[in-house]
Amino acid sequence: MKKYKVIITPEALDDIINISNYIFSKSKNKFVAQKIYDLLVSSCNSLNILPYIYQIIFDDIRRVNIKWYWIFYEILEKENIVII
Repeated sequence: MKKYKVIITPEALDDIINISNYIFSKSKNKFVAQKIYDLLVSSCNSLNILPYIYQIIFDDIRRVNIKWYWIFYEILEKENIVII
């Protein structure tokens, strides 16, 4: 099975961190905030195996729904890269 390299852009990583920080600020529960952070990052990284499983939303951009959040990504087939 073909594997892709997953690149989480600095902007996407900032979004994930901001989501985690927001959850911590509202819940005051570091465990919950860390769990959401881990879930979002692992969901991004899981796209290394089957990135085509999710539908195209517009142009070549695809979307994964994780809890209440969306992860948008693009597949660069020639380079074997998934960009979040």
